[in-house]
Amino acid sequence: MGPALADDWQTFLSWAEAEGWRVPARELVLYRNELAGSAFVLRDDAGSPLGFVTVCRQQRHAWIGNSIVDPHR
Repeated sequence: MGPALADDWQTFLSWAEAEGWRVPARELVLYRNELAGSAFVLRDDAGSPLGFVTVCRQQRHAWIGNSIVDPHR
């Protein structure tokens, strides 16, 4: 698992749309910028995304904000 890269977000949005999620544009801006270290991607051996997790961090705590996996695997 590693950090989400700029090219990964289109995959995330595609999977989210298939699930009926509404992803606010403001949230994407945050995870692409100041919260970039809080979005992670699990990849297969070829480097293709298998799943995404975002983390919401507070001072001493954190929780999973989003968790989604490839619907075709």
